Amino acid sequence: MNKSRLAELIASRICHDIISPLGAVGNGVELLSMIIPTSSEELDLVSQSAASAAAKAQMFRIAFGPASDDLSVAKADLSNLLGSYFLDGRIICDCHFEGSLSRSEAKALLLAALCFESSLPTGGRITIQRLDSKWSLEAQIDGQIDVTPWALVQDPALDLELRPALVHFYLLPLALSSLARKAVVIQESRHLKLEF
Repeated sequence: MNKSRLAELIASRICHDIISPLGAVGNGVELLSMIIPTSSEELDLVSQSAASAAAKAQMFRIAFGPASDDLSVAKADLSNLLGSYFLDGRIICDCHFEGSLSRSEAKALLLAALCFESSLPTGGRITIQRLDSKWSLEAQIDGQIDVTPWALVQDPALDLELRPALVHFYLLPLALSSLARKAVVIQESRHLKLEF
């Protein structure tokens, strides 16, 4: 078994084991809110934190876990997953495509969305579109971005040191390679676009 496959299985296992207790916390908060007659800031905070953590675990399970073309993801499910992940509203993700997509494509799109998130520290809007069989993600960027990790997306052979917070820039080209695709990154002034 290659190291990349092993890392995917580990990520999937961790996310799978975390999702269950997070769901239990959410259910517990819901039961407590039925007992406590008035709204509680503390309960609201725990509820929002549990929902956020569960959304992250579900997002990471697909983005960092194994993918197969035998499985598909509906547009509504992908859109809901991105909406839950970006629950705080700092980043809005618009999905403009119909039908479903393969789990491998969903993995690549979620990794790409994480790359865009890293380039939008003050927030913004990410637009995802499918034109025929090609995918594109676009966003308006507020200020300068670090182009170093984006260089890795276009040329995975580059020998770059990345922080753990930017590991998705390393994994995106691997996901695209499994789709027999390459990334094209276009940055013009305050506009960032990724096509594959």
